[in-house]
Amino acid sequence: MTEAEWLVCTDPTRMLKFLGDKASERKLRLFTCAFSRQFWSYFNDERSRKAIQIGDWLADLLANEQQREAAWEGADDALLDAVSKQDFERAAIMVYARRCVAKSKGEIVPLDYQFLSWTPSDFQLVRDIFGNPFHPVTINQVWLTPKVLALADTIYNDGAFERLPALADVLKAVGCDNEDILEHCRDDGPHARGCWVVDVV
Repeated sequence: MTEAEWLVCTDPTRMLKFLGDKASERKLRLFTCAFSRQFWSYFNDERSRKAIQIGDWLADLLANEQQREAAWEGADDALLDAVSKQDFERAAIMVYARRCVAKSKGEIVPLDYQFLSWTPSDFQLVRDIFGNPFHPVTINQVWLTPKVLALADTIYNDGAFERLPALADVLKAVGCDNEDILEHCRDDGPHARGCWVVDVV
């Protein structure tokens, strides 16, 4: 895949396959958690929802192996319960809650597996989290004022992605002239934890 192809690609499976080993376990886990949250209503079992939450924590090293294992077992039991009730549509989606707490990188997003149901915006979610692998962006340390850092922390920790345009305004006010950063903050998204701009900041 070329950079031009990456920028217009609307096939998340192809994009994830291209990233391959270049994608970190953290980014893949956050992507799978964000993808799963789009189907939140299907996860009407607290064990599945807990797994997605623990997945976010694992990505930031805020959960231990014992918590991961317990979350995996809970999500697996919830999945088996759905299968036993022959609720196969919900069970197929509940697989993703279990993947959020998978142990190995290859189990989080199996690159040879087509996700059950890509939504029209999922390719944008891939670009939000992984950015442009052909043109990684570095940030000028001068721009990282206490106000910028505090706002980025709030966006990340609270999932307050509606505040990204405000982050663009604050960055521009301190001299940021990187259009990739500013434009990404101002686009409609979707945005999720792991958003490359928030991560860079």
